[in-house]
Amino acid sequence: MHEKLITDRARITQRVRDFFTDNNFLEVETPIMVDIPGMEPHLTPFETTDGKFLNHSPELQMKKLLGQGLKRIFNITKVFRSGEKSNTHNPEFTMLEWYRLNADYKDMMTDCENLITSLTDKYSKPFKRKTCQELFQEHLQIDLTSDNFAEEAAKHIDVSQLKTWDEIFFKLFLNFIEPNLGPEPIFVTDYPASQAALAKTKGFFAERFELYINGLELANAFSELTDATEQRHRLEEEQEERRQMNKTVFPIDEEFLSALDSIPEAAGIALGLDRLIMVLLDKKTIQEVILFS
Repeated sequence: MHEKLITDRARITQRVRDFFTDNNFLEVETPIMVDIPGMEPHLTPFETTDGKFLNHSPELQMKKLLGQGLKRIFNITKVFRSGEKSNTHNPEFTMLEWYRLNADYKDMMTDCENLITSLTDKYSKPFKRKTCQELFQEHLQIDLTSDNFAEEAAKHIDVSQLKTWDEIFFKLFLNFIEPNLGPEPIFVTDYPASQAALAKTKGFFAERFELYINGLELANAFSELTDATEQRHRLEEEQEERRQMNKTVFPIDEEFLSALDSIPEAAGIALGLDRLIMVLLDKKTIQEVILFS
């Protein structure tokens, strides 16, 4: 463990805090242990011996705070995801999340640009923006809305073992889109609605984006879905998806759904702070920027 890393990490984290406090955001704290974790089918939380879970995102708790009338909030917190270990994943990592009332996902893009350019002069605004549809047409000549999506995908990958539309999308994205995103910052926007269970939708697509730098995903953001009835329906769909995957099916967080009734238009974002530090310090692995990996 090097003193320079400790110093650099502390300096960057402090500058992130300064950015948000200077822009009138209130820092909040959320619990590390929760009774009901998020429903995201592809995430597995750590369970404690007394039936609680280590939080894999503070998202639901932060939306409950929005429902209490807070307007601009941010949080730097530890989160935990079982089974995630690679050069860009660690089971315990640091998440930066922020939320704004009367905002949408385009406002979150502006926030990202302003935050990152306040931390480094390597990048300049505006960052590139490409929709998922544009990227699939550019690199694969595939229309995501086509009834022949699976057949078109089969020209590029073996789809015989892939059970769902989303599994096919993800494999194509991982193999043909991510490797071609380039070193500069880019917002990949308007993901298929089936991959944005908490986001506002617009037809086939959702108001969601991910930020990539050096081909590394740093952030996931969206215009918030605030219709409690529609949100319940989507959570029930995720429950069924977890059931089909033989994963633990969690109860729906009724407190979260109740909070939605008090939230007007809003947007939020989760940004991996360790990965941002990787980019800023030109490191190749997440283990190089975590003090105790």
